[in-house]
Amino acid sequence: MLAAYGTPQLYILANNEEYRRAFPGITVGTNLLEWAIFNPIAHDVLVEWDLETELLGNSMRQAASNPHNGEARAILRKCLDASPELQAIFDRGNSDVQRPYPYQLLRNPDSGEIHRVECNIWVAFTNGERVHFYIGKPLNERPPS
Repeated sequence: MLAAYGTPQLYILANNEEYRRAFPGITVGTNLLEWAIFNPIAHDVLVEWDLETELLGNSMRQAASNPHNGEARAILRKCLDASPELQAIFDRGNSDVQRPYPYQLLRNPDSGEIHRVECNIWVAFTNGERVHFYIGKPLNERPPS
């Protein structure tokens, strides 16, 4: 079971060993959108990099819409400036933060094997602050071809 939780600005506050194995380079303090944009392994791990990056970017866009969240706006601008791919995704105008199906496809960078992971993401409030939770359950079935 993969597990992590983080901030609305997509910083990881905690994650377990299974999560770290599935997403190499993501540790406490890592920003998920920056990882997807700046860490080359993200293109290997995230089989559907465009979709996953669009969802992360849209989540950051949502956080950046808060007038008191300059940090989210700065992260989003940094990533858009650095990645023509992300800019092209944003130019399509989609702002969905819900994934189109209940799983994501992850590639093991060592073996190249693709795994289908059922993922649940939800938001809770602790001490008045939003926290995002992620639980991923690897499925035994083959990914769609």
